[in-house]
Amino acid sequence: LIVGLFAFWGTSTDTWHLLFAHALALILVACGYAWALRRVWWSALQERVDRQKQRQMIAYGFPLIFAGLAFWGLTATERILLRSLSTFEELGKYSVAANIAAAALVLKTLFQTLWAPQVYKWESEGSSSKKIRAMNHYMLVCIVILFSLVGALAWMIDILLPVQYESVKYLLVPCLAYPMLFTLSETTAVGINLARKTGYSVAVAGVAFLANAGLNLLLIPRFAAAGAA
Repeated sequence: LIVGLFAFWGTSTDTWHLLFAHALALILVACGYAWALRRVWWSALQERVDRQKQRQMIAYGFPLIFAGLAFWGLTATERILLRSLSTFEELGKYSVAANIAAAALVLKTLFQTLWAPQVYKWESEGSSSKKIRAMNHYMLVCIVILFSLVGALAWMIDILLPVQYESVKYLLVPCLAYPMLFTLSETTAVGINLARKTGYSVAVAGVAFLANAGLNLLLIPRFAAAGAA
C-alpha cells in the first residue's frame, strides 16, 4: 500500500523510498501486534522475573545472534562479490536462478514446522536418536530424487525466460544445493537445540561463511555466475 501511494502521488522512486516503505510497514505491523497483545503485555509486566531461567535463556539465545549474522553473510556473499567482481548481467542471471531454486525453501519450512515438535516428543520418550537417523536417510533419498528431476527438466526454463537467460538452466541445479542441503541438515541440526549447545551453530555458520567467501573470491573472477553458483 505504501509503495502504491508513492506511485499514485508521483513520488521519486529510489532505494531510500523503498527502504522507508519497508521499515514503515514493519513498524506498523509491530504496533498492530503490540495493541492486539496488550493484555498479555500487561499480565507479563506483573509477573516476577525468574533470574535463573533468564540466564539459561540468554546463554541459549546469545550465540544465535552471531550464528544469524554469519548465516546472513553466507547467503549474501555471492551477490555482493558478483556485483564487485563481475557484471550486472551475470548478477542478473545468478539472481534469477537462485530465486527459482529458493522455491525449494518452502519444503524446508514445511519440514521444519512438522519435524521439530515430533523430535521433542521422541526425545521425551527416549527414542529420538534412532528415529532421527532413519529420517535423515529418507530425506537424503528424497533430495537425490529432486536433484535428478530438476536436472532432467531444467531445459523447460528456456520456455519461460528470454533468450538472454538461456544459461540459467545450467545454474539451477547448483543453486538448488543450498535449499536442499539446508533441508537435509534440519534432520540432524535439531540435535544442537536438544543438547542446548547453540555455540556449535556459531562454529558451523562461521566455517561455512569463510569457505563460501573464499571459494567465491577464487571462482567468480574466472567463472562469473557459474562460480557463484
